[in-house]
Amino acid sequence: MALTKITSRILDSSGVTILGTIATGVWQGTAINQTYLVGQSGTNTGDETLARINALDVTELGTVSSGVWNGTAIASAYLDADTAHLSTTQNFTGTKTFSGVVGIGSTGIYAGSAAILNLQGIGIALKNDKDGSDNNWSYIQNTGTGSASDINFYTGNNESALNLSHSGAATFSGDVNFTGASYNAVWDTSANLLQFADNAVIRIGTGNDVDIYHSSNVTYIKTQTDQPVSFIDAGGADMLKLTPNGAVNLYHNGTLALSTGSGGAATFGGNVLFNLDGDSTLSINDGGTNASQIKAGAGDELYIGANNTYALRFLNNGTNDVVFDAGSNVGIGTASPNQKLTIGFANNGTDGISFRSTTYASLGKILCQNDNASTNGNLQFLTRLGGDVIERMRITSGGNVGIGDPPPTSPNGADKYLSIGGNIQDASIILKDATETWEIYQNNDLSFSYGTTPTTVLKLQRSTGNVGIGTASPLQLLDVQSSTASPKIMVKVDGQAGTTNPTAELILGAGPISSNDSACKIISFRTANYSSAAARSSGLKFQVTQNNGPRLALTIAETGNVSIGSTGNPAKLFVYGNNHGGTGSYLGYFYNDGNGADRYGVRINAGANNGSGTTVYLRCDDGDATEVGGLRNVNGTFQLFDSSDISLKENIEDTDINGLRRINSLKIRKFNWKKNGILNAAGFIAQEVEKVIPEASSAMDSGLLSVSVTSMVPTLVKAIQEQQVQIESQQTIIKDLKSRIETLEG
Repeated sequence: MALTKITSRILDSSGVTILGTIATGVWQGTAINQTYLVGQSGTNTGDETLARINALDVTELGTVSSGVWNGTAIASAYLDADTAHLSTTQNFTGTKTFSGVVGIGSTGIYAGSAAILNLQGIGIALKNDKDGSDNNWSYIQNTGTGSASDINFYTGNNESALNLSHSGAATFSGDVNFTGASYNAVWDTSANLLQFADNAVIRIGTGNDVDIYHSSNVTYIKTQTDQPVSFIDAGGADMLKLTPNGAVNLYHNGTLALSTGSGGAATFGGNVLFNLDGDSTLSINDGGTNASQIKAGAGDELYIGANNTYALRFLNNGTNDVVFDAGSNVGIGTASPNQKLTIGFANNGTDGISFRSTTYASLGKILCQNDNASTNGNLQFLTRLGGDVIERMRITSGGNVGIGDPPPTSPNGADKYLSIGGNIQDASIILKDATETWEIYQNNDLSFSYGTTPTTVLKLQRSTGNVGIGTASPLQLLDVQSSTASPKIMVKVDGQAGTTNPTAELILGAGPISSNDSACKIISFRTANYSSAAARSSGLKFQVTQNNGPRLALTIAETGNVSIGSTGNPAKLFVYGNNHGGTGSYLGYFYNDGNGADRYGVRINAGANNGSGTTVYLRCDDGDATEVGGLRNVNGTFQLFDSSDISLKENIEDTDINGLRRINSLKIRKFNWKKNGILNAAGFIAQEVEKVIPEASSAMDSGLLSVSVTSMVPTLVKAIQEQQVQIESQQTIIKDLKSRIETLEG
């Protein structure tokens, strides 16, 4: 309930003085009955003691929210937050709420207490009255709301000095000084740095592992334990590592670049570059597997010098084992090198270059031998096979070269030779350029080949004597094979320009022959001398052997005309013979083999493209070359013609044959051929034709009869003539009868 006023008699015994208006606060005493409270404008006339109040049937009194207390002042034990009228010393329990200002100490100018607590809204104000000024205030203020509240500390000039964020971060607005120790530290905000005085130590690690401090002109990083100190990049990769045993490791991009080791020796993890004078460089680089490289930079020179006589010397017990002289010559075993590399040894001795591996002392040698302490010398080349180092090649003082084990000499005693062989199964000479590899290979046989997978172009067989060109297995004395589309073999007469006599011949003997003249051969002959290019003409003859003598079989003239059986060339193809009787009497025989249709014999292509004019395809002459007939085209009409010129005939008179009787006597038959069963709807039987027209039927080489249709043409013409006479006679009779009929009808 609301507390308004209480009479002074109620609280007389509390020892309080006059009480002003109670604006806020909480009554801490026993609850007061409302009969002892009056309104702000009324007057309490009751005369009750404090004991009477205590005896009242009341409970705790709630908050006094309004009204004016008109009684004697109430003891502070019964009130909270009455900052204007509380007694000098109070003890508070529980939560107290003050409205207005609560002063601790004197409210006047400095009176023995140096601080004033001022609760204003959501902060604490601290005041210093030493100088009597009313402006020396500092503040502690709560900003924000709820869980996001921060605490700010302000100086007397209302400048923010420190912010404690609700997230736990502390932010200083000005410099921060750490003092009181022997060596001070300052956080300088203007320079954005944390500065430690000399000998001030930064100690890192829960075990006080690392100290960092500066003394005089030296900065120290000191480990207190046996742990290494590492500098790493933003990605966590090592940059520098210092270990307690004295080793230092320097890294580049996380890869070890330099390590001193605990003993102080420096080991580089990659290439090393020395910039000696800012202009020239010297580098030590990786030279590959188990190798290193020392070189000067591009355009720089690398000098290793000793004195004016020797640029560099390697000594063994004071003796010049290896010498680099001032002229860039190198001497091994001699102090007087006269070439870029000179190897010295004693007179009448042998010495040179030896090659070895980790396991084997000698894998190969190049030796020079001084012949009998003379001025002569030879070179020897040795290689290792199994456990032996064997001489493989020798160049003698005379310039001869031998390759093999031992190097062979010339069987024919040649003064100069290149020999390959010895106690080996095979040998070869390899010739290689930028394009191809050639090999001359001997293994009983001798072959010439090219390519890494050998292609044999020439083979000489020792056992047979056969020669193969283009084959590794010649089957004949000369076996020529080629995979090209147009292989060629040339036999040529060189020179002899002013005569027609030279010939080039390829002789082929099937067995013993009496002479080359009677052997089978192909002959190239001249038909003009070769004194000028325009006059050069030649032909070919093919000769066979008959009865141990030569027989000309075929001649190809310089014009391209071909003669068979004769040297004459009257046409592009001329065949001459003297055969007679039977099938073998034919000079030409065209046989298109095969048991099937659509196989043709001879095709003749001649004449004008449009078929005009006369083109003779086949001419037939008798024994004295008199033309007897043939096949021809006359202005597009194909003709089978016979010779019929009057100059070739005598005893000429009209025939007495009866053409119509002959024609009417011929029988037109329908039949099937026995050989193929093909039906012929209309045709003749030769035996029947022979009885009627004997000249139209004759026997073939086989003895079977044939029919010549052209021989039947005269009989047909005679029959037509006879029929025409009959027709004309009948026309006369018809005309006469027609005239009579017209007369009768008229």
